[in-house]
Amino acid sequence: MNKLPIEAWVALAAGLALRLWQIDLTHFDFEQSILLQNAADLANGHRLPLTSGLTFTVGIRHPPLITFLLALPMMVSPDPVWVSAFESVIDAFGAVFVYLAGRDIGGRRAGSAGAFLYAFSPAAIIYSRMIWNPELVAFFCAVGLWGLVGFVSRRDGRRFAAGLLAVCCATQLHLSVAVFLPVFLAVGSLHWRNLDRKALALAAVVLALILAPYAVLEATSGWTDLRAAGAYLGTPREFRAQGPYVALSVIGGDFHRQIQNWWPDLDLSLASEPMAWTLLALTALGLGLALRRPHGWVLSVWLALPVLTSLRSAEAVFPHYLLALVPAAAALAGLGLTALPRMLAVATIVAIVGWRLFDYGSFLGDAGAGNLGALYGMPLRYTEAAVKLGQAVDPNARLFVGGAGNRGFILNYLLTSRGQTTPFDSANTLVLDRQGGYYLTEADGPASRTLTRQFAPPESTISSTTGRPMFELFRLGPDAVDSYLSGAALKPVEADFGVLNVRGYRLDNFGLASFQAGRKSSMMLAWDVLDPDYPGWAEMRLFGHLQDGSGRLWAAAADDYAALVGRWQLHDTVLYWLELDLPGDMPTGGYTFETGFYRFAASGIEHLPLFQGRNSIGSTLRIGPLKIGAVGPPQTAGPDIAVFGSQEVGIADVNRIGDAVELTWRALVKPFRSYTVFVHALDTQGNIVAQHDSPPMNGSYPTALWDLDEIVRDVHPLGSDLRLASSLEIGLYDSQSLQRQVVHMPDGSTSDHFSVALR
Repeated sequence: MNKLPIEAWVALAAGLALRLWQIDLTHFDFEQSILLQNAADLANGHRLPLTSGLTFTVGIRHPPLITFLLALPMMVSPDPVWVSAFESVIDAFGAVFVYLAGRDIGGRRAGSAGAFLYAFSPAAIIYSRMIWNPELVAFFCAVGLWGLVGFVSRRDGRRFAAGLLAVCCATQLHLSVAVFLPVFLAVGSLHWRNLDRKALALAAVVLALILAPYAVLEATSGWTDLRAAGAYLGTPREFRAQGPYVALSVIGGDFHRQIQNWWPDLDLSLASEPMAWTLLALTALGLGLALRRPHGWVLSVWLALPVLTSLRSAEAVFPHYLLALVPAAAALAGLGLTALPRMLAVATIVAIVGWRLFDYGSFLGDAGAGNLGALYGMPLRYTEAAVKLGQAVDPNARLFVGGAGNRGFILNYLLTSRGQTTPFDSANTLVLDRQGGYYLTEADGPASRTLTRQFAPPESTISSTTGRPMFELFRLGPDAVDSYLSGAALKPVEADFGVLNVRGYRLDNFGLASFQAGRKSSMMLAWDVLDPDYPGWAEMRLFGHLQDGSGRLWAAAADDYAALVGRWQLHDTVLYWLELDLPGDMPTGGYTFETGFYRFAASGIEHLPLFQGRNSIGSTLRIGPLKIGAVGPPQTAGPDIAVFGSQEVGIADVNRIGDAVELTWRALVKPFRSYTVFVHALDTQGNIVAQHDSPPMNGSYPTALWDLDEIVRDVHPLGSDLRLASSLEIGLYDSQSLQRQVVHMPDGSTSDHFSVALR
């Protein structure tokens, strides 16, 4: 280390500074809290971990290496910022190994340039600050690259052993790194005489100690991960154009790009990033030079293998799958810089460093403002500030902690010293206790808005650097909760699902006055928890469908988990929002909302049964009819040909449509009650040959939902016997009293029905 030139030391110092700069703005989510909880158990001597607590997407559980690594800083402090800083410092030393590998291939200039490029790599910086299993993949791969280059160029068996151990460690952090193991095996086999057996034995012992708990887990669980690996290897592969795109974004994409590509849709805006093309050109130039050097093939293979294997994959290719190529890309770009005149090379590296600094400042500014979107989520800084706020409230009061998705459980993990907390998903859930309590929740969600509008403004607010509320603290008294639950805010429903009872609902059009087509809207259900210990809560999902009277589905809510809540108590009331995106072509009318609860079981979908008394009456709760207005100008109709009731409803037209009759109604006022329509088809002798009784639109749009001047087209099917009819009798009656409404004719006469010749 003392033989490093000054520029390598500067690169290391820059890497350390960049990774530690405002590190409390790092991404911190549910997975981070799981990893830290397991590491805390190890650091406190509670138990030896058999796995990290997480699972790879291919169904294999993580070996516990990441837990061992995270436990080291947690022996000093459990503060996530400190843990993130510790891991970032380790990654910064990856620049040293890139320097050494680049120097062995292309000399001091190449090594120094590569070290700077690694130190300023957005991918290396972003992931090294994140408390996640891939965070040290780039570092371990830098060590592995250094070891393999040292062995092929110097026949240094100790470097080979160190590099192989590093690659084995990186593979435990992410399985994609396993692509390098055959390279080590092939090189070691070709030059077996140069292997250092003592160093290899030491590496094997270290690796065995790391994997021993995981081996015990596998042996005692029937080798389930081994079977999962076999099943994955047998999964058909598809060509993935994402691979080269994600590789380019990891090598040359800016800081925001690293976040945008967490869901790797092809985004052509990458072509507008100057650093992407600059680094691609330098890397390509370095590839050409490396292939002319005696041992440069190592850098080329190290870069190419992850990209080539990503071209045919059984799943989407995510950026952290390709972190292994970051050290080789930096070393190759550094080698490419040596092909430029010295002053041009210096100017290029200065331009890259300057641009990265500017870009990083912009990225951290957006992180501090909370503007990095849902994928990045809540920066750690504000989560920790919320924890301090929660620790200061009355320890004897119930504290509800809410975050979007499962981020409420993050607060719950960090608030373990406080005691009683109830986490919930603030994006679609609010849990109410009739005894009241404190609510610490992310701002700008349904839970926060409901607490503010229905109860009181927050007592305290945690704001971003731009003043945007990030967390809010509310205090609810028993009277306020009881008043809300027993007031007019909820339309009553009584639906017994055994472990819960739906007590009411409410429609919300996101602040708009009407519930209309073409707008995002939501249905809020309220239910009481009858069995907080029901074992199926964790897997329970909630569906919601909006359909018309004919059964046509118009909108469906996402089937999200209904119980992203911890520590429910008996008779807690849950408010749950189901978001609906209403299509613009929905006609005005009455619709029914159907909902229910289910979970996936070994035998298939298992629904919660709906009870009436002790008898099951299915599994679907139907709410409605609900009025939804159409987009665009209202329908028009001609003058009324008869008026019904107390001048409430007029009929403007009667048309035959096949074996059905279409009635055109006009609401002269808002109707006083719901009426049933009767349509009698009469033959020439006045005998009824067909009839149909139903509220308008087959019962889905009762007159009580109509508004002043609304035109309603109402179809009544009468069947093939309609062909025998010569006239119709049409009227309205009260379904409870069966009393017909008086009909006012144009000539001033009245009747209990309206007669019209059938056309």
